[in-house]
Amino acid sequence: MATANTVTVVGAGGLASEVTAYLQRAGILVLALLDREPGPPIHGVPVVAQVPDGTPLVHGIGDGRVRQRLQDQGGNWFTFTCNSFTGPRCHVDVGTVICPGVILTADVTVGRGGLVNLAATLGHGTTAGDWLTVHPGANISGNVTLGNHVTVGSNATILPDLSICDDVTLGAGTVVTRSILEPGTYVGVPARKL
Repeated sequence: MATANTVTVVGAGGLASEVTAYLQRAGILVLALLDREPGPPIHGVPVVAQVPDGTPLVHGIGDGRVRQRLQDQGGNWFTFTCNSFTGPRCHVDVGTVICPGVILTADVTVGRGGLVNLAATLGHGTTAGDWLTVHPGANISGNVTLGNHVTVGSNATILPDLSICDDVTLGAGTVVTRSILEPGTYVGVPARKL
């Protein structure tokens, strides 16, 4: 019988390998990694094509749209936070993975199925919608509002008091100095739409 200390990681690529290692280090038993095709074990964990019954699921998939599709199919999704700082009045919704070194300062909300990767920072009063993807080293300043399906590239920066609408991708190293009100991909310093 699965418990909060026993999970299945969904995915079998690089992120799933990292998430499995984080879970194992936290003392959580990973029963299996779920992929379309069974494959060789990862970190000693079998890769299977069917979820063990009743096992809580942890996202090991980097693409927010795929995480949404999988989570919307149902299942017992587990929220996992590993070696990060979560300040007062922070809320992380179901199915979200917060990786090591992340800082959620205070009054931060992250919606369903999010992924906040290594050493990223979300400043005070930040509110992120569902299916957020934050790559390593990104810095989101205070009082920022992020819509659904926002991807923040590695080492990107969002200045304080700005809003980013749904369906926006910020390239690596991008600096956002004004609110973004139109979906699309933005790059550069300051950010400009491709």
